[in-house]
Amino acid sequence: MRASLRRDVARHPNDFIVFATEAGALEFFAQHRASVEVETDPRMIERGVLGYSQGKTVVVVPWLTTARF
Repeated sequence: MRASLRRDVARHPNDFIVFATEAGALEFFAQHRASVEVETDPRMIERGVLGYSQGKTVVVVPWLTTARF
């Protein structure tokens, strides 16, 4: 599942906001409360999709070490 997400991020980097850790993503959510939607489907969360912000998907991809805004 995560391999598929990793490929999607590599192919379409402008469609994602990428974090290396869940803590980083949660901090982003806290700082941008008015512009984020939190994912609630456990299957999506398990795959690394934590939410959405300004037309982009917020994801945690542990093996990528830089965030894209």
